[in-house]
Amino acid sequence: MPRLRDALTSSARPVLVEVLDDGPIDTMDAEELSSSCRTAGAAALLLSASLLGPVAAEQALADGSFPGPLPLVFDLRSSDLNELPGGSDCPDLASLHRAGASAVAVLGAALLVGGAVAAADAVASAQLAGLDVVVLVGSATDGAAAEAAGACAVVYDPSLSAELSATPPGPAGESQGEGEGE
Repeated sequence: MPRLRDALTSSARPVLVEVLDDGPIDTMDAEELSSSCRTAGAAALLLSASLLGPVAAEQALADGSFPGPLPLVFDLRSSDLNELPGGSDCPDLASLHRAGASAVAVLGAALLVGGAVAAADAVASAQLAGLDVVVLVGSATDGAAAEAAGACAVVYDPSLSAELSATPPGPAGESQGEGEGE
């Protein structure tokens, strides 16, 4: 199973493809999606729970071929955590890794809400399970905090509202880490 960090650093312009179709997928659709993304030069695929199994099975067929399998990023943002092994209180990240995920994607606000130490602990837990962490943020401040927590990758999404920022204000009402990571 390829590592996300390796895939992102091996290209000058890595492309993470987010697959938005959450409908039922058959084997033929998974094969076409996976092989098309590999051939087009994608660095990794961001997938929902319904797509992880079928796409992981197809990606395994590319092992030893060129282009080889892509890292699969399990999208925790769009998943019902109650349906995951371990439930919403403590999802079993190791089972996601065994199912074919190389990484998990989370919202910066969700990761950072407990503070820097809790965020670093959450990233370390994912890494212990064999998963890298991709954090989607709406501000440079949250991006810097996610990077400091040990995230493999930080994706800036301007559609994420600044009011979702999880980084607590610093002295005199200024955000901590202002200007970092830009």
